[in-house]
Amino acid sequence: MRLFMKLSGGLFLSLFLMVFAGVARAEDPGAVTLLQPVGARSYGMAETGTALKGEICALHYNPAGMINVQERQSAFSYQRGIADDNFGVATYGLPLHDYVFGASLLYYDAGSIELTNRYGATRTVKAQQDYVLNLAACRKSFSWSFLGFVTYGVNLKLLHSKLVDEFSATAVAADVGLIYSYEKLRRYTVGLAVQNIGTDLKYNARGDKLPLTTRVGYSYSFSKALANLEAVFVDKANSKLHAGIEYAFGDSLLLRGGYRFGYDLDSATFGLGFKHSALRIDYGMGMMGELGQRHMVTISLSH
Repeated sequence: MRLFMKLSGGLFLSLFLMVFAGVARAEDPGAVTLLQPVGARSYGMAETGTALKGEICALHYNPAGMINVQERQSAFSYQRGIADDNFGVATYGLPLHDYVFGASLLYYDAGSIELTNRYGATRTVKAQQDYVLNLAACRKSFSWSFLGFVTYGVNLKLLHSKLVDEFSATAVAADVGLIYSYEKLRRYTVGLAVQNIGTDLKYNARGDKLPLTTRVGYSYSFSKALANLEAVFVDKANSKLHAGIEYAFGDSLLLRGGYRFGYDLDSATFGLGFKHSALRIDYGMGMMGELGQRHMVTISLSH
């Protein structure tokens, strides 16, 4: 296990150096499935997940966010899109000594379309099907009483995509992340993550770059509320700002809201959470203007 964490630490440093040196710069990205929101809790707060700690769904935003998972945790998410598309995620987390390990499988189905050949014959096929396997690990790297502590995490992912039952492509990528907390003021958290550092997704000789994404998040908890602010940079040029809040009514009910600045659709989000013992059910909704709403449900279980 120590060897694994040493290797992951070396990979973490190498990938960060690649990103900031511009080696992994992405242009004209494909694989938009990697940009899908994951987890109804974060989605209800405008996808502000980079500085959140303690739930296994955090690995999809910042793998370092898994650090406060105290026991085994399973989460299942389902999203119904505005068209005939479906998005589902199964996630599992395992704390082990000073480490937390996570794994997830994502599935995206863009729905069916009809194709007509030159002879006029038609057939119905799946427009797009994507699968993403994630394997993540994190640990608290160092702690100084006057500086707080830093946690780092690494997430390795394998993406397989298929278009109209004829063209397929595979890509490998990695996410790296940090979370900083001040020991005496634990309610303040700062997160940094770089996502989708990897190979091209090639359906033919010319491949599509993965959407290289940098996230910088800040989280502040006070009384019964949690406020999040996050900057998201896609391909170093497309920058957005996300803001979200969560308020707890007693021990069981949570109300959430958020706004994503600079988006044409899905700007305002709302959410609810219900906790009972080891079970939590979260619901998130995004407003899509004239297209309607996008809905997401996540069921989490600690065991």
